[in-house]
Amino acid sequence: AQVACPDVVEFAMDVATMGNPAEPTDGTPDTWAPEPAVAAAAAQLGCRLLLGVFPHLDDDARAPLAQWAFVLERLCRQSREVARWVLGSLASPAGRAALRGSLLSCPHEDVRAAVGRVLSSAVRGCGGAAASGNW
Repeated sequence: AQVACPDVVEFAMDVATMGNPAEPTDGTPDTWAPEPAVAAAAAQLGCRLLLGVFPHLDDDARAPLAQWAFVLERLCRQSREVARWVLGSLASPAGRAALRGSLLSCPHEDVRAAVGRVLSSAVRGCGGAAASGNW
């Protein structure tokens, strides 16, 4: 059984990215810089979909997974606050349970890879914050 309609997932992407889900490929600089509150809300929505919805979808319904992971990676690169929120959220008891379900129990390799990329981007996005204790 599906837990998300593809139209809802697409609508959520449009809302989360304000219609700008991809970096430019023509060599121009990436100027997408959402307001901090918008970036935080987009990251929260994306993480909930990535960890709570995509692991339960069939292959066809997971088509937007790579794009969602890319948006989350992009947000973590652009905002240390978003990267910290992602790591803090995943360190919570509910986050750890979601990670277990997405990395260890999920039968879909693409979901596991996407979660790993987002987690890696969040760690890199924090830069020296963890080492300096400025979480």
